[in-house]
Amino acid sequence: MDLKKLAKSLSYPLLQGIRYAYGAIPVQIRHGKTFRQMYAFLQESQWWSRKELEEYQMQKLEKLLKHAYENVPYYRRVFDERGLKPKDIQSLDDFSKLPFTTKEDIKKHGTEMLAKNFDVNKLVPTRTGGSTGSPVDFYITRSTLDIEKALFWRYWGWHGYYFGDKLAVLRGSYERIPNYYYNPISRHLILSASDLTREKFLLYLKIINRIKPEAIQGYPSLIYLFAKCLLEEKSPCVPLFQRGNKCEFPFLKVIFISFEKSYPYQIEMIKQVFKTKVIEHYGHQECIALFTKCEEDDHFHVVPERGYTEFVDVNGENVPITTDAMAEVVSTGLHEYAFPLIRYRTNDWVALTENTDCKCGRKFPNCVKRVDGRSGDIIKTVSGKYIMPTHLEFAIRYFKHFKDIQIIQNDLTNLEIHIVPDEGYQHEEGERFKEAVLNRIQDEMNAELKLVEDIQRPENQKRRFVISHVPM
Repeated sequence: MDLKKLAKSLSYPLLQGIRYAYGAIPVQIRHGKTFRQMYAFLQESQWWSRKELEEYQMQKLEKLLKHAYENVPYYRRVFDERGLKPKDIQSLDDFSKLPFTTKEDIKKHGTEMLAKNFDVNKLVPTRTGGSTGSPVDFYITRSTLDIEKALFWRYWGWHGYYFGDKLAVLRGSYERIPNYYYNPISRHLILSASDLTREKFLLYLKIINRIKPEAIQGYPSLIYLFAKCLLEEKSPCVPLFQRGNKCEFPFLKVIFISFEKSYPYQIEMIKQVFKTKVIEHYGHQECIALFTKCEEDDHFHVVPERGYTEFVDVNGENVPITTDAMAEVVSTGLHEYAFPLIRYRTNDWVALTENTDCKCGRKFPNCVKRVDGRSGDIIKTVSGKYIMPTHLEFAIRYFKHFKDIQIIQNDLTNLEIHIVPDEGYQHEEGERFKEAVLNRIQDEMNAELKLVEDIQRPENQKRRFVISHVPM
């Protein structure tokens, strides 16, 4: 029986009734056995010693490498060309003997990277976001997705969002959802990010107050725009704030932001409007690395049960874990066997800090201070310096009257600064911002201000503060 065809044949009230009935089944049951087992395991493993966590990673990696050598043509060839066997990798330090896997490798050798002992028709086709170039297609097993759910439910629980709570999602466009849709099964309120206007944001305000979600999740730039709209001088929400009425959100426990780089000015505005904590994590479609903010401290935990993560420089050399060192994230997923990714270069860059014991008591690595962006978000100068977006974000403190802003590097010596001006914008203010950006770069660089009506987002609606077209 084709369940999709059956569902389409049902009337909307009947279909919604079925959804509500199914949604009454506890999340743990609906997500299945793999989810329940992994979630129970994660409740225990989060309190393991560092030695126990490293032993777990090594056991999982040994099994993965053996599988990849025996079943994945691409990795069999990679090992053989270097005279390596899986047994040659005896410790985590030995991993540097293996070459990196890149997005270009997947594009070029994708069919070879699929394990022979998996049926492709039973896998989930997916793709990367493509925020730094054309998207990359690959496959993933449903069990990996169930494990992913367990990891996120543990992380959400750290911050007070539990099974049965409702979630408002503002992060992308949905072909069949013109404005919003409440899914009674997942208890998710989906808010479309397409064609966002002041009127649409005010509509979302009404819906959120009606549904009363315990959490909001989405791109920081979109939630920031939502918050900014609610604080605009002409917004009907302003007197409501003054009366302490509808624009307060006592039902909100937390706002989760991710999927793109966040900036302090965005987080400050979101906190000011929604009066709740704002928590971020780092992850990606490939399901190999996960960094989650701790509930006790303002740093990221590198989640060891998801993948083995390394930090390298531009040349692929390991970066010592020291304060403010910059590094690219390289990771090997521990659970994906159909399309394994070994020493995968993510093109994502982070600022490191010294690894210390966390107040929460977990022995996870907590060496990631902040996520700085993707390789395409980094400005390169004539003298060979690399300028991270976070180094430039401080220039925004000199600039208030803008709706949106983006810096584009077309070559080594030229920037374009695109500004969507606010009503109070003055040319002198834009010039001050330009000078502040150039002062922070401190190298041979020109910048041109361009006032634009809108800054176009890609299809997935991710926003990038900096776009560089200069190869790393």
